[in-house]
Amino acid sequence: MHRGLDAEVALTAVTDFLLDTHVHVTTDDVAAYPRAEAPPFETHDYTNRVEDYLGLMDEAGVACATLVQPFAIYGSDNAYQADAAASCPARFVGVCGLSPAPDAAERLRHWVQARGMAAVRINTRGEKQGLRDPNVDPLLEEAAGLGVPATILMSRRHIETAGELAARHPRATIALDHVGGAKVGLDDSYARLRTLAGSPNIFLKISTEQLTEAGGAEELAALIKAFGAGRIVWGSNYPVTDLGGYAATVQASRDVLSSVAAADREMILGRAALSLWPSLRP
Repeated sequence: MHRGLDAEVALTAVTDFLLDTHVHVTTDDVAAYPRAEAPPFETHDYTNRVEDYLGLMDEAGVACATLVQPFAIYGSDNAYQADAAASCPARFVGVCGLSPAPDAAERLRHWVQARGMAAVRINTRGEKQGLRDPNVDPLLEEAAGLGVPATILMSRRHIETAGELAARHPRATIALDHVGGAKVGLDDSYARLRTLAGSPNIFLKISTEQLTEAGGAEELAALIKAFGAGRIVWGSNYPVTDLGGYAATVQASRDVLSSVAAADREMILGRAALSLWPSLRP
């Protein structure tokens, strides 16, 4: 799968360092990588093979990416994300996905130590207790011990719970997927999200969908003021979010961020993520 010299040449051609922290790759080889029979939630099926995605990255000027487990496709079987990330370690790291369960911490050790995954994505979407599931705590503690960030897919109703978890696990680095589920104009969710800025171990992952929704640019400005750009990282959520192809989806985010101060824009589009995944370098 590794494109070798082509991938390295593309890295030198990128003028702005773009690190996409939220890409899902899947394959049509369902014999080697079967779809989950009972995923925790559903979305449309799609194919985004890693070898094809490398070409899309070059077209869009994206240097590196984190390959994030798509729960709706593979459940908690992270084999394809692990293999895809290992195919080109200069440009990828893998983020394994697990739902809270009594054995989740043990499975996390496997994916990190045996398969080289560089973060865990904790799914609390659709789970009965959500982020209040008691099995979330040992997962965060295990992630901290392994030295990998914990990203969390969650509902905005549990924004305050994220702050409580960060306080209980100060060694853990926590990144809230899709800005913790916040939505413009709903449940004061962005205002509540900003109250987490005092938790130094919380990062925000802001996706193209949040940036491009009406009012998204204004909410981003308030988040930068509260958290600082160094704790906000961008991810496209491609191909679940697809605004006319990968390059167009990336450009839509860059267009919104064009009004942001250059230093802050550089942090959000790539540099801030290096504090989470230092192996991905320009």
